[in-house]
Amino acid sequence: MKDKEKLAARIVLSEKPWEEMKKIRLERGLSQKELAQKMKISQSTLADYEAGRRKNPGINFIKKLVNSLI
Repeated sequence: MKDKEKLAARIVLSEKPWEEMKKIRLERGLSQKELAQKMKISQSTLADYEAGRRKNPGINFIKKLVNSLI
């Protein structure tokens, strides 16, 4: 499995995808601001996902996240 697929699977299969997204971001050494800029979204949107205020990231969001991490 490719790195992108592994990251996507970690998020999708997690009981708490928002926690997994944050964990992956921190493993990659990125701040919320840096990742949000790479994803071309606002930092507050990313923060909402990571805090669980937005619970179900869609497939397009996950693709954008994974592509920004690689």
